[in-house]
Amino acid sequence: MISLSPQLKHSLRDIMYFCLLLILVQGINTISLGAVSALGIVPRSISGLIGIPLAPLIHHGWLHLLSNLLPLAILMFLVAQLGRVILWQSTLVIALLGGALVWLFGGTGVHAGASSLIFGYWGLLLANAWFSRSIKSVFIAAIVLLAYGGMFWGLFHLKANVSWSSHAFGTVAGIVMAWGLVKFKKLK
Repeated sequence: MISLSPQLKHSLRDIMYFCLLLILVQGINTISLGAVSALGIVPRSISGLIGIPLAPLIHHGWLHLLSNLLPLAILMFLVAQLGRVILWQSTLVIALLGGALVWLFGGTGVHAGASSLIFGYWGLLLANAWFSRSIKSVFIAAIVLLAYGGMFWGLFHLKANVSWSSHAFGTVAGIVMAWGLVKFKKLK
């Protein structure tokens, strides 16, 4: 039988619970006939401010959610290798900073979905390798590039009903988080 370290067990449990929360929110969204979707980020509107912390939890349908769950779980797991506290600090910073930037500069419409976190974790893991230059961070960044290098093009994906600004500003927030972690010596 495989024995998992306590840290790994906690990380996997946290990720599972977070993914279950997203599924629950989408279930409520379905039952409410999409009313929850309206709680996403609506740029430059007072009512859209509520979306800054909520947008990563909200999806505009089951397909939207299902397309985000696997990359979200994998990238969360990789960020968790930097530490459980760092995972949740990063989640908060990416959601709030990325969301605030979407609110300030995003295009029209309701911006929602975990892709802001996905791109934020992606940016954090790649930038962390650059800023910290540790063997562990470079190894993790290599895995991220091999598995998700194509996400770079998602930063320029100007397709209808896809929030490129959530992708771009999530990435910016992840890079800022990586810089902050190294600057304040939380990562080596």
